[in-house]
Amino acid sequence: MRTGYAALSATGAVLTAAAIVGLLSPIEDAAMAALVAWIRPTNAYYDALRIELSLVALGLFLIWAGFALQRSFPPPARPPRFIWRPEFVAGLAIFPVFWIGHHELLGVPEWIWAEDGPMEYLTVALLAASAGFALIARRRGADRFDGAERALLLIFAVGLLVLAAEEISWGQRLLDIETPAALKEKNVQGEINLHNLTVGWNEVFRMAVACALSALILLNETDAIPGLRGRLDGLKPAPGRFFWLPLLLIPAHLYDELFEQVASFAILAYAMGLAARSRHS
Repeated sequence: MRTGYAALSATGAVLTAAAIVGLLSPIEDAAMAALVAWIRPTNAYYDALRIELSLVALGLFLIWAGFALQRSFPPPARPPRFIWRPEFVAGLAIFPVFWIGHHELLGVPEWIWAEDGPMEYLTVALLAASAGFALIARRRGADRFDGAERALLLIFAVGLLVLAAEEISWGQRLLDIETPAALKEKNVQGEINLHNLTVGWNEVFRMAVACALSALILLNETDAIPGLRGRLDGLKPAPGRFFWLPLLLIPAHLYDELFEQVASFAILAYAMGLAARSRHS
């Protein structure tokens, strides 16, 4: 397995070098144009420059991950056994569903992923349910979680509700609220939300988030998260629980709706785990 981890770092180095070459010269422009046409990004701003930046972020993560995994497990270095957990199955199943709908294949219309479509409200429902489980864990786990953990559970729940509200533009379309003029000019969709103020860079941001989350997942395997060794143990998922999730998070970053779905299923599984843990306190 150590050879495999070394190959992971080598792949990251090659990817980073190729992306930097693409940033500094037009040598990859034709290939990037073909890639953009193939993936059909959800906005016209995700161009070769931003793809190259995303690849740099991924390459650097892979370099780090290869070395980190070599250090994380004793010889023979073996990752946790793969288990078909519900959140992984659900996240994986979303990929073909999204691809078929996004490319309007097999007669499936794209509107299922559109604004106010069923998948958007599924994301909202998953986030709201996760917030509910976090609050349940906080209420029932007075003996299981310490003061800092209970405070973070409250922040986690509130944050999820904010994300859910942001996803539906704070109910603007449901309540027929007019967007303030200043915000309407800067928002791509002309709505009351923040995530559409940065359209075009969202994909790069999601890649950075996917890599950061993946790094935390890997570090959690040996309680090696900087500053959290031995702390907040009540909130840390069990080792191996989300180890394989990066295989979904990283490719899902290409599309906002796809990433939201994959992440939301994982968040729900995590929040349900916290609630179950509090029940046994």
